[in-house]
Amino acid sequence: MVQDGAWFSASRLLAVAAWTALLLSLGRALKAERDKGGMRLTLHGNGLVSRKDATDAAPYAVAGGGVDLGWAVWLPLADANGAVGPGRGRVRERLMLSRANVAPSHWRLLRIWLRHKAAPVDDA
Repeated sequence: MVQDGAWFSASRLLAVAAWTALLLSLGRALKAERDKGGMRLTLHGNGLVSRKDATDAAPYAVAGGGVDLGWAVWLPLADANGAVGPGRGRVRERLMLSRANVAPSHWRLLRIWLRHKAAPVDDA
């Protein structure tokens, strides 16, 4: 039995664990947003997208599950190197872009491209 004045109790331990998880999640989200700052996306007419940043310049295809939420766009990016086999169509990265991540003049074009040009690849 835990005494009333004891520092350790199950409810306090649960509260500390919850706050720790929340702060770690917040830190991870802030890092992901900061990393998007130097990223440049190029949308292609064939439905592919090129992502250019300090580490990557490869073309990607939008895998199944790309969504336009109106206030944000969810892009699951898969390899688009034309390879066949188990690695083809696997999601390498999930990218969520909000209006704040995209220039206002490009936001509508991104949403239209996602609906009409970005054909999902097979999830084979």
